[in-house]
Amino acid sequence: MISIKKYNHKLQYVWDDFIEKSNNGTIFHKQTFLNYHIDRKFQNHSLLFYQKNILICVLPAALVSENKVTTLYSHPGASYGGLIYKKLNFQLSQKIIIALEKYCIKHDIAKCTLRQTPLIYHKTYSACLDYVLHLRGFVAAEHYISHYLSLNLATNPLLYLQKRKQRYIKSDFLYNDDFTFAESDQLDEFYKILKQNKKKFNTSPTHSLKELQYLLKNFNQQIKLFVSYYKHKIMGGVLLFFTTENTCLIFYNVVANNASNKNISLYQIYRCIEYCVNNAFNVLDFGVSHLPNEQNPLLPKLSLIKFKEQFGCEGAIRLVYEKIFINNE
Repeated sequence: MISIKKYNHKLQYVWDDFIEKSNNGTIFHKQTFLNYHIDRKFQNHSLLFYQKNILICVLPAALVSENKVTTLYSHPGASYGGLIYKKLNFQLSQKIIIALEKYCIKHDIAKCTLRQTPLIYHKTYSACLDYVLHLRGFVAAEHYISHYLSLNLATNPLLYLQKRKQRYIKSDFLYNDDFTFAESDQLDEFYKILKQNKKKFNTSPTHSLKELQYLLKNFNQQIKLFVSYYKHKIMGGVLLFFTTENTCLIFYNVVANNASNKNISLYQIYRCIEYCVNNAFNVLDFGVSHLPNEQNPLLPKLSLIKFKEQFGCEGAIRLVYEKIFINNE
């Protein structure tokens, strides 16, 4: 018998401790992280699943209402979410999904959307949960293409680059003392460049400046800002999320409009690879490659995919499952 308890702030330590010890939890699933939303308020409706009073699974989620349809969404404030667990078998997967369905129906929730945690963040992977979701009528409503780099092939970061890219790094940066790359607290300057970059594509940054200030203050060991300088002037920067103890995500990689060297973006990624290799990270996540402003926002951005694959990145799918329980039409 699975029982479900709705999250409240008194359970924050219990929740975050479970995420730390889970099989597929990341920084994005911690309640301390989800609290960063300053300019966007979500109705937190995270769930804890118990079997015989033992916490076995959590679902970071929020209630989202649109066109009179209430959706339990995991979680709109996180890059990915879904069900986070320590260990699952087929039977337990079934019990959890059935309990989730009954919970949604009981609380008049019309739809459930699960944005699953990518495979690269699982310590061990079991397909049972995905199979049960299909079995119970959850539909893979969205597919995103993502790329990641496995960092267990070489200790020299240059070897992860194509030879032509290696030449650019050596000739333009490694032996040029005018270029430096270092951890920085110059968030205001970085954010100006970030807004410039997003404006080119008629979009806005995922985070507000206040939200990034909160995150860097409260997760200073798991989120770091690195900046590129040319003769002590900022030319660009990278925001890294250390999502688990051995995985890292490049969240922003931006270059100033007035940057004279077109390879600064390449240089910044090289230095991220170098940092991850030197600090024993196994995976560097390059994120998704899509065209959010197109009529079909799931269309792949081919130029970005090509850029990532030049580092030896492999493709990965991010899945979003949906199931409708109540038809409000």
